[in-house]
Amino acid sequence: SAARRGGTVRVGLVVRRLSAHGGTERFTLGFARALVAAGHDVTVHCRGADVDVPGVRVAPLDGWAGRGRILKGALLERAAARVPRGSAGVTIGFLRAPGFDVLRAGGGAHAAWMDGRTAGLADRQELARDARALRSAGRVVFNSEMACREALAHHPLAPERVHVVRNGVDLLRFQPDTCPAP
Repeated sequence: SAARRGGTVRVGLVVRRLSAHGGTERFTLGFARALVAAGHDVTVHCRGADVDVPGVRVAPLDGWAGRGRILKGALLERAAARVPRGSAGVTIGFLRAPGFDVLRAGGGAHAAWMDGRTAGLADRQELARDARALRSAGRVVFNSEMACREALAHHPLAPERVHVVRNGVDLLRFQPDTCPAP
């Protein structure tokens, strides 16, 4: 691939919002910055951004404002389906919708959360959307062994498509305190 040869890769990131607030949003923001720093061409497809990242294009992900989980989920899936797939060298999804080259399933699987709970209509639709997203992704990246195990217990995925990449820690921001002397 071009990335392995040191060339520029067109990367499309799909997330609800590009922001410095929220776990997935902050992760995506840092990932976009790292990709730009490595010389890649980055477009973030999202509902909006409250940060400006030099070198990152923001493309609107319109058409999924709605009320209620059922409508929002269906509209979100439809909006994500409109993200151009062939125009990016790789499309990475940070939300549950089918068809991404790479799906970052940071929260595991909705089915694992549902264990022992009664599924209403919204949950059944979310379970189906989750299954479509996991089944259709070229690769699925989990941020922990636990999330990976839980998802695999509910969704059989080929082992070569599944990866665990733990979240990094900003060591400039988070430094262990030294213990005070007794």
